[in-house]
Amino acid sequence: MNKELRKIRNAVNNYVVLLAENPETVREHYQDYISDVERLSESVENYINATADLFKIWCNNSVEVFEYEDNNLFQQIYKKINMSIVNHYLNRYSYELSVCIIFQDNLSIISKRLTSYEIFN
Repeated sequence: MNKELRKIRNAVNNYVVLLAENPETVREHYQDYISDVERLSESVENYINATADLFKIWCNNSVEVFEYEDNNLFQQIYKKINMSIVNHYLNRYSYELSVCIIFQDNLSIISKRLTSYEIFN
């Protein structure tokens, strides 16, 4: 997990803890938290878009590597090394996208909770 994704994870986890431990504070300042959650949701969405573009690039690279000739031993080794590199990046970006989907789900729950504070106040 890279630094940007860790920052997003920490921010989401801080909001979860804040809602669980200090609901009175959140009720008093719900408008500030709503705007913060919206900005955080936008940053998650931007991260997903950027990572999805990288994932597409590596998928295209995977197709290219898969079409390499492997007639002799050296070509087979070359293909295997390149395929392991491509698979590494595909696994990495796939994991990051799945984590971001979890963040989006948590942020939607937090947003609904903050909206309910807005409605009932």
